[in-house]
Amino acid sequence: MDPLKILSINVNGLNVPQKRSRVLQMLRTERVDLLFLQESHFRHTRVPALFTKNFSTWVHSTHLLASRGVSIGIRSGLPLQIHSQSVDPSGRFVFIKGSLYGNWVTLANIYAPNHNQVNWIVGTLQNLHSFRERILILGGDFNLVLDHPLDSTSTLPRHSAPQVRRLRSALAAHQVSDVWRVLNPKGKDYTFYSAFHGIYQRLDYLFVSNHLLERVKSASIGLITVSDHAPTSVGLHLQETILRSWTWRLNETLLENDLHRSQIENKLTMFFELNNNSQISTPIRWEAHKAYIRGELFALGTWVRRRR
Repeated sequence: MDPLKILSINVNGLNVPQKRSRVLQMLRTERVDLLFLQESHFRHTRVPALFTKNFSTWVHSTHLLASRGVSIGIRSGLPLQIHSQSVDPSGRFVFIKGSLYGNWVTLANIYAPNHNQVNWIVGTLQNLHSFRERILILGGDFNLVLDHPLDSTSTLPRHSAPQVRRLRSALAAHQVSDVWRVLNPKGKDYTFYSAFHGIYQRLDYLFVSNHLLERVKSASIGLITVSDHAPTSVGLHLQETILRSWTWRLNETLLENDLHRSQIENKLTMFFELNNNSQISTPIRWEAHKAYIRGELFALGTWVRRRR
């Protein structure tokens, strides 16, 4: 079967009929199954019709301010059974939970504000933690870069390194990965061009659950044509996914080495120092630290095996 195609794009307004036609044409050309839209500019009182024979199911988050709005579109015929949804009244996120090809799937589309992005995204991820089930597909416009040397042509980072590390730790707690970066570990490509500042940035992302990475078929960044952002897309074989029951066990020999043990202690200390604030609840912080340190132990174990 063809891979499931997920596409995310900041459209910078869809109230003009001609622009809606261009977006719908893109869906047909790209053969998209799931669409994440940000900055639709739809208002509470007026949501233009986006129904077509190919895309008949939409979930919108709208606001009185025309500068916001996010939507998730589902291709007609895709056997996604929606069980519940969470829509932000401020027009910043949409969460959908349902079953697809026998798997519980959570779709999360977010549009971060232009300031205080890290606190907002971390808080939104906490809300997502209590909503999600099993497989998570998270996308949207984060309005920040996660790796400044690779994701921006600017010489000065907009966010401090501790802030970015805090956000990366929150994402690691959800056990999701930036698919495009996984496939392009040293690649440079961008989704937004700021004419005012004269810089390129990668602000738009698609994350999937870590155990789905082996099912990823493709990940790409398109051209900036429909709006001032480029679309990002991921193709994965979700139909073939079988959720395995597997329990991770610590390789205790790693802790018998004084150097390795010291490295792990330093990473744990750094994690709790970065996340020592009242905005993160103690249970969330505790679960996040387990996911974070498990990933570090994975990496350390792989390095030891390769060196040996």
